[in-house]
Amino acid sequence: MPNSRRPIILNRKPQSETVRAPRGGWLVVALACYLILGLIGVAAAQVPRRQLNIIDDFGAVGDGVADDTEALQQAIDSRQDIYIPKGTYRFTETLHIKKDTRLAGFGGGWKASGQSTLLYDGAAGGTALSAIKGGYFQMRRICLDGNRKAAIGIYWEYFTSHSLLEDVGITRTTEHGLFITKTYYANFVRLNVLYNLGNGVTLSNKVGPVNYLNFTSCRFSNNGTDNEYDGIKNIAVGYGFGTINAGTCINLIGCVFEGNGGAGLYREGIGSNVLVSGGYFEQNARAAIQRDRDANGEDALLNKDRPPSGYWASIIENSSGNSVYDTAWLHSKNGIWLKGAGTRPIQFRNCPGGLVIWAEHGNWEWTNSSGATKVSRLPGVIYRPQGGYYTWWNSEGTPSGHPGHRIAGGVRYVMPAPTEGLTLYVDSDNGNDDHDGRTPEQAWQSLQKVADLLRNCTVDNVIRVRVAGTEELADVDFSNITGAGEVHITGAERANLGKVSVANVGARLRLEGGIVINSLDIDRCQQIELGGLYFTGPSDTGARLRVFGASNVNVSGCTFRGDEGVALGVGTYENSRVYLGGCSIYSVTEGKGIVANHGAVVTTRDITNTRGTSTNGGRIISAD
Repeated sequence: MPNSRRPIILNRKPQSETVRAPRGGWLVVALACYLILGLIGVAAAQVPRRQLNIIDDFGAVGDGVADDTEALQQAIDSRQDIYIPKGTYRFTETLHIKKDTRLAGFGGGWKASGQSTLLYDGAAGGTALSAIKGGYFQMRRICLDGNRKAAIGIYWEYFTSHSLLEDVGITRTTEHGLFITKTYYANFVRLNVLYNLGNGVTLSNKVGPVNYLNFTSCRFSNNGTDNEYDGIKNIAVGYGFGTINAGTCINLIGCVFEGNGGAGLYREGIGSNVLVSGGYFEQNARAAIQRDRDANGEDALLNKDRPPSGYWASIIENSSGNSVYDTAWLHSKNGIWLKGAGTRPIQFRNCPGGLVIWAEHGNWEWTNSSGATKVSRLPGVIYRPQGGYYTWWNSEGTPSGHPGHRIAGGVRYVMPAPTEGLTLYVDSDNGNDDHDGRTPEQAWQSLQKVADLLRNCTVDNVIRVRVAGTEELADVDFSNITGAGEVHITGAERANLGKVSVANVGARLRLEGGIVINSLDIDRCQQIELGGLYFTGPSDTGARLRVFGASNVNVSGCTFRGDEGVALGVGTYENSRVYLGGCSIYSVTEGKGIVANHGAVVTTRDITNTRGTSTNGGRIISAD
């Protein structure tokens, strides 16, 4: 039987009465509804995601022995908040980071013991973590250990949308701790990139531009090191932080660059709006200093009457410029190398202790910084050691013995050279070093006469050198040539230059035209071009071509032939960049055709190579 009771309705209005809108109209109703829905949305957004445990929810072990690859990848694929308790999680394959992945561990920093550590134990030369095409990735309080097997700790490509690494350590990789390409909007807080055999952090234009990144309170130290090399650290070269043809709006705030085998901060190629604020630089370039000792004895560091044989620098600017260093501390034991075209300025503001130890960049300046007129090792500037410290002579005005340079308040100016340039002649059969070298009839007999003329000079135009004769020339050493001009050496067929060394040449140097060379060493050179050369004959270096000191070398149409005692065709070291195109490498002895060491990159195209390749902290890339 239906219930006869009805609900009691108080203040019930007659049905005929018109329903009225609240005061203010329907707009008030709509606004109130909008606000209520918005508050509901905010409350829903603030509900924390459930944090899963890598051990309890995915079966990881974390004892450093078991293979936790599957558990780690499943956790990443879940795109949840994952907690990784204290332990060592061994994985044997590359872990692929997905969008929205959030990993949080226990501890932080870089030490692999006593905290949450991801230990790579896969194939040598592999990548530990691969982050490609995603966003909102976060990793906190975790150490990534490359185990001297991973070439790259984290490969970061197009992982945008404010991704974050915080209290993360990356250590013991062989090429790059963190390699970033084609990325926008990312933050790195208290990132510790330490004790990697190659480079610490690299920003590269390999795939695309890198823009709008922030590094705050990070540490890039003791990279470029091999702790098992005769018990001596920091032998292999590697920078702490580098930008290679990349970097727009890159901010490094309160970071430390210390104890790296190479430079603390290295910049090469294009890139703009790089800000270093409040950073600390000390004891970098250890590998270069060690190589100077090996080559010139233990007193090499006290002999300041010659340029150093390596980059003794905490900062190397080999770029188009537009960098700002503000209130950054540069320890006096290291300095600054300035190279590049100088199209945009490099500025130092409120920087105590900074010394420019080599300057070929055309546009740099100091503001309220000590050392503004203390420019050391600039070609032609006189300086002497005094009691273990150095008294730098004031370089205001025109440095002695170095025409074309003028220093005023720390700003370098290049005076224009005559527009007609210069042509010089060398003839090993009929020349005479008492001649003036200005005509074929007045040719010099030795190429060293040309090298001596150009040493410590700025070249603003083309210097042409014509080499003839069949007699082998004596060993020649080109060094300390600066400027925006070119030295162009061509030779008649089979003109033999013997052993050639080229060091610290900032001007463009070209060697081409059927010249025979026994061996060629290139060290700290900005742009070297070799075309149509024949590398053959005896060599006391055991190699045909060796490239050091972050040099840039383009080799085309050259032939390399082995000989007794020659075990290496092309050897590259110390972050050098070498391009080999249309070359042939042959051997009659055991050895390697191409070797890339210590951060060097060799790009090959259309190569005949009967001797094989080898990498040791470097890369060989085929462009075919």
